[in-house]
Amino acid sequence: MATTESANNNTITNADALELGTSLTASLTSTDVDYFKVSGDDISVDSLVTMVFTPSVLGVGKEWTIDLVNGAGTSLLGSGAQGVTAVTTLTARVQDTDGAVYLKVTPSQFSGSMDYTVLATAEKAVEAEDNDTAAKGTPLTKGVSVEGALGTTAAPDGSDVDFYVFTVAESGTVSIALSGTTSTATSNIYTASIQNAAGQTLTDDGQQIVQSFATTGTMAFAGAAGSTYFLKMIVASGEETDFNASDDGRADYTLTFSGTAVLNAVPVITVGSKSSSSRDVQVDSGVSQSVKVDSTINLSDVMTLSDADGDATIASIKVLLVDAANAGTADGGYLTINGADINPVSSANGNVYQTITLAQWATATYTAGAAADVSTPQQLYAYAVDNSGATAAVSDAGGSLAFNSRVDTGGTIYMELASVDADVLVTKGTTSVSAGSSLGSVTEGAGDASGYVDINFAYEGTLANDATVSVILTAKNTAGVAVSDLEYYVSDTLLDSNLFNLTATNDSTSPVVVRIKATDDGESDVEDLTLSFVTNSSAAGFDNLTNGFGTLAVAEQKASFVVSDPVFSAGTSLTESDTDRTATYTITANDLVVGVPLTVDVSTSGGLSLTPSTWEFEATAAAGDDEAVTSKSQTIVVSATDDTDVEVSPHSGTLTFAVSEGSNTTKYAGAVSTVSVNILDNDATGGATANVVLWTDGTSIVSQAFTVSTGTDADSDGKGDTTFPETSTASGQLTLTDYIAGSVEIDATIDTAANAGITITDAVLVLKSIVGLVDLTTDQTLSADVDQSGTVNISDAVSVLKIIVGLSPAQMSLLDSTGSEELDISAGLFDLTAVILGDVDGSYADII
Repeated sequence: MATTESANNNTITNADALELGTSLTASLTSTDVDYFKVSGDDISVDSLVTMVFTPSVLGVGKEWTIDLVNGAGTSLLGSGAQGVTAVTTLTARVQDTDGAVYLKVTPSQFSGSMDYTVLATAEKAVEAEDNDTAAKGTPLTKGVSVEGALGTTAAPDGSDVDFYVFTVAESGTVSIALSGTTSTATSNIYTASIQNAAGQTLTDDGQQIVQSFATTGTMAFAGAAGSTYFLKMIVASGEETDFNASDDGRADYTLTFSGTAVLNAVPVITVGSKSSSSRDVQVDSGVSQSVKVDSTINLSDVMTLSDADGDATIASIKVLLVDAANAGTADGGYLTINGADINPVSSANGNVYQTITLAQWATATYTAGAAADVSTPQQLYAYAVDNSGATAAVSDAGGSLAFNSRVDTGGTIYMELASVDADVLVTKGTTSVSAGSSLGSVTEGAGDASGYVDINFAYEGTLANDATVSVILTAKNTAGVAVSDLEYYVSDTLLDSNLFNLTATNDSTSPVVVRIKATDDGESDVEDLTLSFVTNSSAAGFDNLTNGFGTLAVAEQKASFVVSDPVFSAGTSLTESDTDRTATYTITANDLVVGVPLTVDVSTSGGLSLTPSTWEFEATAAAGDDEAVTSKSQTIVVSATDDTDVEVSPHSGTLTFAVSEGSNTTKYAGAVSTVSVNILDNDATGGATANVVLWTDGTSIVSQAFTVSTGTDADSDGKGDTTFPETSTASGQLTLTDYIAGSVEIDATIDTAANAGITITDAVLVLKSIVGLVDLTTDQTLSADVDQSGTVNISDAVSVLKIIVGLSPAQMSLLDSTGSEELDISAGLFDLTAVILGDVDGSYADII
């Protein structure tokens, strides 16, 4: 049946036929009218017919006018024709005696593109006899009113029982509206109850969920996710005899399901462009698949499974291979399920389907037999069962049936399989490959040979000179879902729709070479893809050939990043009082891909400014060859901004990096770690604060008692004679607000010599420096000048020895950035360096 609109469907008589479950595309002009028909043959019982109208481009105003009409052109919609601009669903309840249903489409406004698609479905809306046990219950569909009768309307039966069944996928309210006979009965005629799989009547808030009614009633309760329920309909107590004899039973009752609960969906099997429908509905896929004699294909390559409740809920797939001419033998082809070969049967009627678990489905195969005859292919039937919500079994006629085998069973779909003496030969180099063969691995986006694999395709058999075989390539991931992670090239030309052609010249000596490249899919993973092909040809035997030709491991090409330690222009922190002070970081990106630029954006917090704040990394190819420069570096310069906020000093400023590849912002999430840098504040209420660190490694000097000397130096010891005690904070800061605009010297008596790290090694260093055997650094010289005379001499060596033996205490002096002990204090924040006098080798840094 056509899937595109014909040219003359502008009357009801010429309406294009719609096949249930298959989309049809159409287009409208400013003066056009289109009709589409659901045949009365597709409405065998009272049904709810649904038409989904989908514009290719959303309209601005009410671009289209659509309506559901009968053969006389009368609208079946209560509201009549509708002007629409977007996707719209129309539904109408239709009796099997009403004949065909038509969708009428006319332009309401005209503003350019008027393309659209139409999809029609029909749900049964009557009970399915024999439904007198729970295991045979008629499914209830949300939003569809189902009609039933105890016995029949012609022959009421007060002893009849009707069961209806539904499974709740997502918890919510369940409401079932009951509508009974239209007679003037004054007593209840029917009794409805909600039961579980064990046949027990459910309770809600302590009350049984039972409703007796004559004309109308409602049952409501809270449905639990994963639970299956049964609605049981019987004649009300005491009415059995009267029911049979009166007119009360000669009209249908109606059940309408509503509420917020989401019902369980039946699993779906798709073959080509067709999908299975609801239980007890059989769909012809229209697909005839050719398979070379004695070759094997995976069932999962020609049939795909899906379930709206999650594919993992599919409990089993039922399959049946039919071949009347070769029943019971492998001559015409056979199935292999879980390692066992299964021959075809003579007819689909009355035969037992083979059961395949979801795990076994991945390895289930069909092997074409030796009886190569395209004119009499075999038929493969299949349906799937969903076990979500299955919690018990229902006893039925001496056996125990899982109730979900009736509740969540999809409809049957079938296709044809033909054994043919033709094939497409696939090789990698000179080695033949087939389903399951390893084609090696490629790296996404790689510009060299690691980024692609070459595969040869040739026809095998007899191909007429004027025939062309179109080969369409497909890649699926481990979940069986087709992916677009690969690109296919022939002679450096990208294939459109993954299709290329084989002609009579492309035998095994002159194959078509297809280069398969892995594109960067924007995900950080390594995946195994299964590659297959299907053919389309006018040549006998070459049409609808299909086969897997191997697996390809695709590795992710993902750059990595390294951030260097900062290089400070001064000190070990940034400071608001000196915005010219900077910290420079170098960021290096490795394993970059040619043609795949990565954008890096940096955001700051805590009072930082930086240059640059955004840039790109991209590999560059070297001239004259295919090698690429895949590592790139970028430096950023960070400084503190001078704000007016009073903050903890030092406080942290942070740099946060976001790497994006095109529009993808998740692949590189967290690839570059957040960087923190200390900032000294200059807004401490106008006071003066010093950040005190050890000269050897910048360690903060915390909770240390200091002596601040000011005033004149009457005793000529190099320090002011007036002293004040001050103590550094737990973060290594010293408050000097009281000394602003003054000149001070600051020192401290520290631990004993043993704990201060001053040892004989330090004395030896002083002596060696005196005689010129070693050259001391500036900081070492300051430490070696224990008596602070300005020179290092023998008296300093003696002072070190006195500290070692405990005759003198160890001393600490604080120096400014110029190395001066005499400090001019001004408002703000600044750095002071603590020097341990006598600790020439800096070993004190290891014990604080």
